[in-house]
Amino acid sequence: AIEHTAHAPPLRAEPHGTVASANEGDTTVRAGSVSGFGAGMWGISAVSNQGDVAVDVDAVTVVGDGAVGVRAIAYDGDVEIDAGSMIVNGSNSTGIQVINVAEQGETAIRVDYVSVANPGATAIAVQADNAVSIEAGAILVGGEGGAGVSGFTETGPLSIHAREVHTQGNLALGVIAQSLSGDIDIDIGKLTTSGEGSDAVYAEGLEGDIRVRLEEVTTTGASADSLFA
Repeated sequence: AIEHTAHAPPLRAEPHGTVASANEGDTTVRAGSVSGFGAGMWGISAVSNQGDVAVDVDAVTVVGDGAVGVRAIAYDGDVEIDAGSMIVNGSNSTGIQVINVAEQGETAIRVDYVSVANPGATAIAVQADNAVSIEAGAILVGGEGGAGVSGFTETGPLSIHAREVHTQGNLALGVIAQSLSGDIDIDIGKLTTSGEGSDAVYAEGLEGDIRVRLEEVTTTGASADSLFA
């Protein structure tokens, strides 16, 4: 059985940056540059109870423990995120956090650059019932216990493609991919991890197929595997 441990921080209620929420209908956020400072800070938070969620942003910079660059939640619709650069600094922080519990909803993330730092920091964290597609340029993670990409789906396929992923710190994994009944497809150009127990790729599925393609992978640290599937 798959035991899923989310790498994203818990949802919080402190003051945030751009917040948009719809009970009936779609939620769309378009922004140029967003920045914020403070514990539990959300750069952008977009939520819909009965519709799609779309976020289009050029750049997000947030600093603070538990901070999240972009947070998107859908209960009955699709989630689509297009982002340029995402820089988040703080313990247990997250660059992009998506929760999509819609049974038929699909999740698509496209981002050019994500950098997160400090212990427990994760660049991209997704939990979804259905299909998930993640396309990223460069992902940088600095901090013990963090992750480049953490993706989980229940029924849909999970696709993670990135030009490069780099993590530094003990137990800082490059890619974590888990699916209960969908296929998993991982394609990374260059992947490096530096730290004890920092696996490059951890992929686990109960019923679907798993495909992993790594053009260049380097792990430097005791008990660190290039691939666990």
